[in-house]
Parts: sequence; structure tokens; C-alpha cells
Amino acid sequence: ARAWEKAFSKVTQNDGMTINLQGFNPFNYAAASSLSSSSSKSKANGSVGVAGYNTRISLRATYMQQLTGELLSAVGDDQETRTILETYRNFLLEPLEDGETILDYDESLYTPDMSRTERYQAFRSSMDQRVSSSKNPNAKKVLQAMRDFVLEFENNDQSDAAASS
Repeated sequence: ARAWEKAFSKVTQNDGMTINLQGFNPFNYAAASSLSSSSSKSKANGSVGVAGYNTRISLRATYMQQLTGELLSAVGDDQETRTILETYRNFLLEPLEDGETILDYDESLYTPDMSRTERYQAFRSSMDQRVSSSKNPNAKKVLQAMRDFVLEFENNDQSDAAASS
């Protein structure tokens, strides 16, 4: 075992309770809230760490939270919404345009064998379902704006455009 693993294998809290940190990797940390949605999958994949919490964080999910927060603050201002979406354009289109960029298929809508067209179909279906099930009117507007923005690029195959230039 590495020195830091031995040194920090057990931590005693102020209340005298000991937390077993065996196998915990601070570079694969995730918030406990992600456990509720993926605990069985995480346990099956062996990525459960401290006190049964999922010890992975998705940078893509964190970035998506930042994007949705910005969009929520701009609800009602179509020009600002468009500016925000343009700023995040590459981030939003990356998994649709290039399947090679999907790092964690366990957490994705997409599978490795999907074509670009199939990825856009999966995106459309997922976003339509999210929009229809959203009870919050502002969240619904944000989801609709993201969906509509991304789908503007569905018929603009960037790989064909790059090949013809």
C-alpha cells in the first residue's frame, strides 16, 4: 500500500466514530448525492468508497450543472440564453458529433456502437421526455432551449463538412 493509504486508512471523528478510508482515492471523489441514482451500478463496478458513498465525480455533470444554472438565471432573456448556449456549443455537441469522446458509457445515453444519427435520436428522445416530465416552468424552458439549440445541428454533419473542405 502507498504511504498515504496507510497514514489515512482510518480517521476518527470528534464523536469518536471511526471512518474506514481503505481504498478511498481523493482524486476520484464524488458528492454523496450521486449515490442515490447510481449506487447499485457503482457497487457493481466497484467504485464505492468511503462509508458506501460513490467516489467518482463526473466533470461533464459538473459542467452541465454550471450551464443549467446560467440558463436558469437567463430565463426570459432569449438573447442571453442564446449567448450562453453558443458559449457551451462545443460542450453540448461533443458527445453527439464524436462518439469517441464519450468516456463513461455507464453514465451516458449513448453506446459505443451508435452512429451519429442514433446519438441525435437518443438525445431527442431523452430531452423530449425530460421536457414533458418537468414540473418547473423555468426548468422546462431551459430544457427546451438546450434541446432546440442542439437539434439545430442535427442535419449539419460536421464530419461531412470537414471532409469536403
